[in-house]
Amino acid sequence: MPVTITRRLLSGSTNGQPIAITSTQGVVPVTIHAPVTGATTSLEEIFIYAQNNASSNVNLVVEFGISTSGHAVRTPLPPLGGLQLVIPGLLIGITASTITGWLDTTASLANSGAGQVAVYGYINRIAQT
Repeated sequence: MPVTITRRLLSGSTNGQPIAITSTQGVVPVTIHAPVTGATTSLEEIFIYAQNNASSNVNLVVEFGISTSGHAVRTPLPPLGGLQLVIPGLLIGITASTITGWLDTTASLANSGAGQVAVYGYINRIAQT
């Protein structure tokens, strides 16, 4: 069966710009990517990178549709760090739930440092034709 792979931007990004993560636990998380609906024979391979421009440590939490520990990836981000690979090409189905992110830190850091933590990335849409 032939396969077509198409690289696309994360849906939460505008023209490839970084996605600012400003939410904390208990607040509506920031949408990073919402898979398109479509044929169930398609998959999306997701690559997400993050950076922390704040002066203190933060933990980025990326959730895959459901806010339970089994569906979340928690990554410590050192202060003033460069890009760090957070999601290394995990596969999800096209019909999967939205991928969101929030900071496991104090609300004051998230609010005062709006845009200090940002994510970048892309998906490879894999369609069997």
